[in-house]
Amino acid sequence: MTQSIVLFVLILLVALRPLVAESYDSAQSNLTAALGAVSDPSPLATLVFNVLILASALALTVLRWRGRIGAYRKTGLEAGTALILIASIVSCFVASNKRLAINASIDWLCYPVLAITLVQILTHRWQRNILLAVILASACAQSANCLWDHFYGFDDTWDHYVSQKEDLWARQGVPLDSPKVELFERRMQAREAQGYLPHSNVTGSYLVLCGFAALSLAVARWRRRAEVGWVRLVGPAIGVCILAAAVSLTKSTGAVVSAVVGLALWLVVTVCRKWIDAHRGKAFLLGWACVAAGAFAVAGHGMYHGTLPGASLNFRWQYWTTSADMIADHGLTGVGRENLGRHYLQYKPIEAPEEVSNPHNLFVQAIAEWGIIGLVGLVVMLAGVSRTVTRPILPEPSGGGASSEHVPRGPALVWAAAVGCAMLAARIPLAGITDPDFLYYTTVTMGLAWGIGFWLFAPTANEERNVWLSGGIAIGLFAFMLHDMINFATFVPGTATTLFALLAICIAERLPGPAEALGDAPTRRPWPAVLSAAMTLGVVVFAVLPVARSAHHVDRATTLAGLLGQGPTTVDSVDRQFTAADDTDPLDPTACAMRAAWWFAVAEAAPPLRDRAFATAAASAAEAARRDPKSISLARLLAQIHTAKAAHTGLLDDHLTAFNLTGQVLRLYPTDPAGHVAAAQSHLCVAETMKAKGGEAGGRDHLRAAVASYRRALELDDARPDWEVIRGLRDHERRRIEEEIRRAEAQLGDAP
Repeated sequence: MTQSIVLFVLILLVALRPLVAESYDSAQSNLTAALGAVSDPSPLATLVFNVLILASALALTVLRWRGRIGAYRKTGLEAGTALILIASIVSCFVASNKRLAINASIDWLCYPVLAITLVQILTHRWQRNILLAVILASACAQSANCLWDHFYGFDDTWDHYVSQKEDLWARQGVPLDSPKVELFERRMQAREAQGYLPHSNVTGSYLVLCGFAALSLAVARWRRRAEVGWVRLVGPAIGVCILAAAVSLTKSTGAVVSAVVGLALWLVVTVCRKWIDAHRGKAFLLGWACVAAGAFAVAGHGMYHGTLPGASLNFRWQYWTTSADMIADHGLTGVGRENLGRHYLQYKPIEAPEEVSNPHNLFVQAIAEWGIIGLVGLVVMLAGVSRTVTRPILPEPSGGGASSEHVPRGPALVWAAAVGCAMLAARIPLAGITDPDFLYYTTVTMGLAWGIGFWLFAPTANEERNVWLSGGIAIGLFAFMLHDMINFATFVPGTATTLFALLAICIAERLPGPAEALGDAPTRRPWPAVLSAAMTLGVVVFAVLPVARSAHHVDRATTLAGLLGQGPTTVDSVDRQFTAADDTDPLDPTACAMRAAWWFAVAEAAPPLRDRAFATAAASAAEAARRDPKSISLARLLAQIHTAKAAHTGLLDDHLTAFNLTGQVLRLYPTDPAGHVAAAQSHLCVAETMKAKGGEAGGRDHLRAAVASYRRALELDDARPDWEVIRGLRDHERRRIEEEIRRAEAQLGDAP
């Protein structure tokens, strides 16, 4: 009974996660805040998913300790996971945003735990069939969303955006001629379907992975067509067509290329199957040699030519070379999961226009965020897994063992109904939508698509181990990893969960079941259960509880802030909630930053409270920056607050503080023309204040520095690639800078 509950929970998670948005960061984006009816995903949901995975693993280790289940089934993931665990712990200590690194590290480590746990449970063919059908049903729901967006959603969204464009950007404080607006609109007009996932490339990679699983099921059933009804025979073929259509709508060239390479590899493996079966060791080494040769060829081309073919690959090369400079400084420990973007700007040259938060390469991201130990762990994990999934498929047990795999259609439908209902119920609070009509609409349409998908891929009775099914899934895993050499889907919860679940199916196909594992006695040592319990408890105490309590206080603070002026609500009651959120989770800068931004708004709106508001906002922003010292957004917030405070007080000390903070922003992003413009403006403010107080000599120095900063901004802007016309300074901005230079030089010429 316990195993069935664990299996249900894990299948539910695998079905749900590709269809919901997740985040490791509790900060809300400006765009989401401006939309109002939509909220960003909470990291608490991801942590709850992680606890459920760890609790499932704990339940199985306890059962094994008590002798209720068979021996441990090795997967090849264990050694690599242990190394990545060590690397994650080390990197979290040195991360800029430690809460973000902890949340993301916990989540990624739970993926191999999920696969290992599933392998222990998936001892029967019918269990693997149901999990596979659930995975492909979610892929069909994802595809349906992509199709809907292409034919209806894009046009409706664009019309809605145009109708409120000015108000939307005004609420974010972004002018309509900002490059941010043009980039946002170009992405919308690209009409790249992304379904429920965060990027079209990630969606394409996910659909290719599931597409190979669907294709392998279709081939396996076709080879047994005499035993399978026409509905069960045609269903997977229809599903493959749906997934292929959705892949094309993502417009992900990398996904399509990886699919073509995967199909070519499948053809080669099929033609050479006899040789491979007779020389598995040589075939294994040959495969890894080809992978290594391909990697060296790409690196060699990039180093020789300074780029890779095509604009998209050239961008990737820029990400990798910039990350290489960062790795040279942090290669031993890494910078912490999800912290790469905080360091990337310090190394980014102006010739590389994009400001990214990951390098779009599995291995580069591993060493950059986890350090050298993490990279070694990843290689060990891939080597161990590849060894496991290239084992021969075991024959069905003799003596009527196959009869145990006969599963009537009824139980499969019961599992589908239970998982589908639980998934829809869980998705409602995770959707991030407050409009009840739209929430109902999206839930019903997704549920309908998911149900149709399960029907297309529903298990049949008398399924047996099949080399085509398992081999096709393995090819899909390869295609997914190939695409992740220029992508980041392995680090997205929905896609990574599906990846490791399919990996578990592929491994379980090649391992003996409990009745076949002769001589394997259950492990009665208690330490695995103790370790699992400690890990689960640690995640709850050090991650779930602080994040949950802090989120509660932040929600309470924002609610009270909206009620100011209505009844007994005061600024002190709002501030107490923000302060409680700060104290509850001392690693997370989000509550401090929100408190600072709120008091900054109070300073602008309530003159009687201005002095107190500026002081509180500055102190809270400083604390946020202390908790995340490499965050340029927090550094900019702190500089903005002190700049406004200096303009209010007119004190030289305040202007000097603002000037120093502007310099800190520039140190975090030295090739940002806008940062040099801000530094120049800060120099001018200090110079003007000094001049008013009789400090002519110091004022002249700051005037010269302002001219140099303005000229540096223009030089950097001129150094952009010729084709980069979006992110550059606008004509009116350049004219204003040139006018400020002439004015400053005139003042220098008039000074005695």
